[in-house]
Amino acid sequence: LAAFIYATFGIYIRVLNQDLSVYQQIFLRGLVGFVIASGMIFLFKKRINFSAVSKKILFGYAVLLPLTVILFTLAVLTTKLATVLFGFYVGMLISSLAFGVWFFKEKVDLSKKIAFGLAVIGLVIYTYPLNMSSFNLGLGLSLIAGVMDTVSNSLRKQLSNKVDRFGLVSLQLLGMAIVSLPFVIFTLNGAMPSISPVSWLVAIWFGLMLMVVNYLLLYGFAKFDLNLGTIVLSSELFFVAIIGILIYNETVTITEWVGVGLIILAMVTTSVDVNKFVKKLKFSLN
Repeated sequence: LAAFIYATFGIYIRVLNQDLSVYQQIFLRGLVGFVIASGMIFLFKKRINFSAVSKKILFGYAVLLPLTVILFTLAVLTTKLATVLFGFYVGMLISSLAFGVWFFKEKVDLSKKIAFGLAVIGLVIYTYPLNMSSFNLGLGLSLIAGVMDTVSNSLRKQLSNKVDRFGLVSLQLLGMAIVSLPFVIFTLNGAMPSISPVSWLVAIWFGLMLMVVNYLLLYGFAKFDLNLGTIVLSSELFFVAIIGILIYNETVTITEWVGVGLIILAMVTTSVDVNKFVKKLKFSLN
């Protein structure tokens, strides 16, 4: 569900782009999301207590998401989108496997190896062709953004059962607004943007979806392996393709469909005990 919601963000960004710059969008949706999340805390009379966790961890959790968004944005402005997607998801997949093993002691069984391999191959095919000109600053920025997103998800996994999730969502979206504010001021050029009623409605919906997706990720990573969760999140590419066809009449190439198919197969593999299947197959053959 989080992957699907992520895939819809492109729609909102295109609408808001008519009135706001990239950094103004990041600031506004972070601020709106923070207000909505704070309203949920008040509505459900949540008691938020951050004393049980390290302030350094909370600070990292609050600033990593906006820094990831900014790096991803800079990468998109520097190179082709296909290159950015390749770097971002490769960075996420590899770092999530390493972080899962080192910090969360997750086992790397046959199912995970197959799912990881399918996801990487699918991503390579999805972004084909990549040539030497693709290996540039944009790719480097997107790789770093992918690793930072994994660190952010690791902190989600660590904090989810220690602090109320609405409190964590509120903190992270406030961090998004604060971190992006200097970029807004630097690029404002002395003129305040004029925001249409449609853009305000989209911004409010965008903020609500940000709150929902962050809550879903907190819940999901608390109950699922870091690397497997990242593989499932990569199914965003499938939903992006469908949205592109239905809303923008975009054409999806054969290689993109093959890549998406392998990513979906990787996602399915995460819920299959391949070791058990192999044992049954061997028993049947014997």
